[in-house]
Amino acid sequence: MRIESATAASSAPGVPSGFQWQESWIKLLAPMRGEGRAPVALDAAALVADIPLSHARKSWWRDADAPARTLKLPDGVAFDGVAGEFAEWTWEERKSALTADALRSRDALFWLRTFVACIEENNYPEPWSEVSGDWAIDAATAQFGVAFAAPRWLAAVLAHAADASEMARLLEHRRVGHRRLREHLAAASDADYAAALAAVAPLRGAGRWATTLLAYVFPNERDLLDAALADLPTVARAAARHTRWLLNCALTVDEADFLIRERGVGYAELGLGYLLNYVRLHRDAALPLVGRAMAAVQGGEEVARRIALLATFDNEAALATLVAHAGVVAAQSTLAAMLDAMPEAGLRLLAERVLAQRDAATETLFARHAAAHRDLLAALLDAADAADRARLESILKPSGALSPEADAASLPEVLRDPPWLRAKPKKTKTAPAEPVAAIAEAAMAWDAGQRAAWAKLPSWSDWDDEDFTASDAPYAPKRLNWMLHRFGFDDAGIAQLERGETAASTNARHEARDPNPLAQMPATIAGAVWRSLPAASWSDYFVGGFRRLLARDELAQLPALVRFATERPALGLPLCMPFACSDVAPIAALLLRGGSGANKRHAQRWLRKHLDVAARALVPQSQATEARLRSDAEFALRMLVALPDGAARLRAAVAPLGDAGAAQLERVLSFDPLALFPARLPTLPDFWRPSLLARPRLADGRQLPLAAVETLGTMLAFDKPDRPYVGLDQVRAACDPASLGAFAWDLFDAWQRAGTPSKEQWAFFALATLGDDATARRLAARIREWPAEGGFSRAVVGLDVLMRMGNDMALALLHGMAQKMKSKSLQQRAQGKLDALAEQRGLSPAELEDRVVPTFGLDAAGGLDLDFGPRRFRVVFDEQLRPCVLDEAGKRIKDLPKPGAKDDAALATAASERFKQLKKDVRTVAAIQIKRLEAAMCGERRWSAGDFRTLVAGHPLLGHLARRLLWTAIDENGAAQAFRIAEDASFADANDDAFVLPDDAEVALPHPLTLDAAVLAAFGQVFADYEILQPFAQLGRETFVLSDAEGAQQPLARWNGRTIEAVRLLGLESRGWRRGPVEDGPRINCFERDLPNGTSLQLDFSPGIEPYDVRGSEPQTLDGVWATRDRQRVGVAELGRVWASEIVRDIESLL
Repeated sequence: MRIESATAASSAPGVPSGFQWQESWIKLLAPMRGEGRAPVALDAAALVADIPLSHARKSWWRDADAPARTLKLPDGVAFDGVAGEFAEWTWEERKSALTADALRSRDALFWLRTFVACIEENNYPEPWSEVSGDWAIDAATAQFGVAFAAPRWLAAVLAHAADASEMARLLEHRRVGHRRLREHLAAASDADYAAALAAVAPLRGAGRWATTLLAYVFPNERDLLDAALADLPTVARAAARHTRWLLNCALTVDEADFLIRERGVGYAELGLGYLLNYVRLHRDAALPLVGRAMAAVQGGEEVARRIALLATFDNEAALATLVAHAGVVAAQSTLAAMLDAMPEAGLRLLAERVLAQRDAATETLFARHAAAHRDLLAALLDAADAADRARLESILKPSGALSPEADAASLPEVLRDPPWLRAKPKKTKTAPAEPVAAIAEAAMAWDAGQRAAWAKLPSWSDWDDEDFTASDAPYAPKRLNWMLHRFGFDDAGIAQLERGETAASTNARHEARDPNPLAQMPATIAGAVWRSLPAASWSDYFVGGFRRLLARDELAQLPALVRFATERPALGLPLCMPFACSDVAPIAALLLRGGSGANKRHAQRWLRKHLDVAARALVPQSQATEARLRSDAEFALRMLVALPDGAARLRAAVAPLGDAGAAQLERVLSFDPLALFPARLPTLPDFWRPSLLARPRLADGRQLPLAAVETLGTMLAFDKPDRPYVGLDQVRAACDPASLGAFAWDLFDAWQRAGTPSKEQWAFFALATLGDDATARRLAARIREWPAEGGFSRAVVGLDVLMRMGNDMALALLHGMAQKMKSKSLQQRAQGKLDALAEQRGLSPAELEDRVVPTFGLDAAGGLDLDFGPRRFRVVFDEQLRPCVLDEAGKRIKDLPKPGAKDDAALATAASERFKQLKKDVRTVAAIQIKRLEAAMCGERRWSAGDFRTLVAGHPLLGHLARRLLWTAIDENGAAQAFRIAEDASFADANDDAFVLPDDAEVALPHPLTLDAAVLAAFGQVFADYEILQPFAQLGRETFVLSDAEGAQQPLARWNGRTIEAVRLLGLESRGWRRGPVEDGPRINCFERDLPNGTSLQLDFSPGIEPYDVRGSEPQTLDGVWATRDRQRVGVAELGRVWASEIVRDIESLL
């Protein structure tokens, strides 16, 4: 029970080998006899000379002018004739009485009053107040001994406290001297200690608090402890006041556990000092207390301190305690380290634990530790009896721990022979490459509608001054000169600009950075101005001005554009998108290799779009003398070769460069992609413990050896989202996807437990690299939860991870988030990710949505067979994509039956789980796909015949909806022919005759307004005859035709003055509308909707609904529907008859 030094960390005798007392821990321990503490050094003369209370001011004293209180000593307690009641000092009495001479006396009443005054002084937050209690005890002890000080101080405390609450307040929140007295008693000689113990004997019967205080200051006295324990209140809240003091005494472990659990303290609130007290007293026997305290805290610094205490033991007993609490997330890193240090003991303790009780966390840990130590596992299983062995094997089998490890020959090359461990090949001299002559190219390659869109972009500029816009000619000299002077050019400079030469500008004002006036100048002058001003001086806020200029002048502005993009590539490259120019290729290559985020995406898009031009520019650049230019070109060419048919396309593109160009391309492409690893490999973090992660398995079920998992971890650590390492492709191809997903999730989980260090974010992106459908589901659930937990930034990164995961499930979940989330900001970011992905793939958002509809493993017919062994069932879908179950006779049954006794247990269980997961998965996308098709109908979207066959009619899931809708094939002349998809997936017309869809036709999902009445009636009868239910109203949809006058109204006033209940307006939210902004009041005065054609709608009403109490809002009067396009109000008729009808239908649904 001895701590060798109170001033330095040391090993305490009796504590298990390796345990080290830390200085900070020693300070938390309350003094106790038997520790070898030196007596407190006291200078009696100094203590008497410097009285802390003499510093106090009357204005700070509580009730300084109040009469003295009368205090009462406990019954039966007397000191030199002082017994019963006594009066404390008033302020003035204290000033005169508290002198050095008086302190040298043994006067009992003086010392009682002195102790009371010091206790009272602790009510004030002054420096001397905090030491006054200690000072009084020191002064009494230094002059007269601890046997004199102890009973008088205890009596003063008991007399001062008017009731139990006051006593608790004094002891819990003030330094009144109790710890100082205990320190003196702990260091006292045996004689002085015995005398003090005898002196306090009269206080033993002085009440519950007297009993508690006596036990605290004499913590080793068993009879005092027994008395205090016996006198504890039975009500936990009342007992807690006493328990905190008793826990610092020499109790047994069982007594301490009882007080903590049953007498109001609780393990969660237990301070570290209490735990250290029992480590001091009982060594290993105290570990159960530490373990329970650790498990009671969810996180934060307190649990970290408790785990650190456990880890300090570093022995089997501590390991056993951690194993008993394997489910404590914060402790798992420490547990992993101890298991690595004591693998045999760890395996045995884990086995004992899982045999004793079922616990998922411990069973998982046991299986993974066993897989890492197969030799130890074999010995453990051999030593177990038959029943225990069977139980252990049943735990190990699902995890693959009993599966054999793969031998080296079975591993993919990158795991078998990591490139960074190979000896570097000797450099050999090669013949210099024949120089490749560059070809200068420049042409325009606008996307459909892009030039028109750029040309009509709004300026948002303050240059449109009314004084200079009424001129007859668009480039009138007065206005042109005004603009050029405003840019800072003098008359001489203007003359240079008119000749197309650059000129100097002296204007550093903000207006000089607005490019919008360039589009109002002649092309020659505009280009000269653009080239004359520094690229850094132009504002990216007005970038639309550049787009308008480029849409007008095209290649005439190429020199200025290239200069601008070279100096500001992040802003300039997007402007180069329609320019198929060789001078742009180096800029794109630069951003591809050195940029990130949107910059890298722009580079990828330009290079893919202009692959031919890029190849002919970059192949010569790959011979550049400057290393950066050479590396940029090589990096870009290697990106392009990875595209579908990339190698063939590149070879064809460089044909004009001749044999030298072809040879240089082959030289660039003839590299080992496995060699693209960093020169300095990353150091794996502390949370990287592969033995405790789910072990990846090869496709044949064999587990990867730990050495291979270490290699996998190294690859993941240097793999970059924008520069994926090709070695990971080998791992994905060789391993079971589910096992890789489980491994990646465990790694991600370990990163989270480590505090999500940003430096190690690769562990997060490993989900994108190795994740499967299950990983995507788990991540999507966490992304939706994080914003409410203060993890918005992590949720944003999670969206990126989900997008990069790229499988159908991940993209479907991302699409679902873009449609609906509690966090609207995160919802917008999810849509942004999809838009970026569509741009990256060269698709429109709608085309991308077609391609991310998951199949969920359904067969070509859109169903799923479930095998129970003797019984088989088939899953099909209804018009709302709800799964339905058919028996072997094809009869629909209510639900999938539970496995029976005659079924194959393994097959039936797997089939049931598969069906359960399918229902969950389809539920996440069903409503979204139905709304998407309905929006396609209203937006009059068209598919190519090939995309329709593959992505709609032939899609295993979407095909169920497509077969319940009417479609039209539209030829090049605009003639439409309606058809449906029959039950056998063939196409049929209104007469049920076979319909052949021409390959060059476009397919539309027709709105009834676009169909001939006869066609609509004929197919309506067919659908009725076949009892085909539609996923949304199509053939029977309500339609509305506006009169010419109504169609031109601004706003549409059809419902002006109509009154409806406020709550009915919420019905618009299910139809694509959203609540407008909250105005003063607070009130919401409109609903808004954005149409795919760029039009914004606004339905006004009054007096407005209360945003937080819609149901309590008064009835609303409708005021009209506004339509806005390109910042201009338009009549609803200009939106087209389909959208006009849909707007009326939306509003009519409220009435």
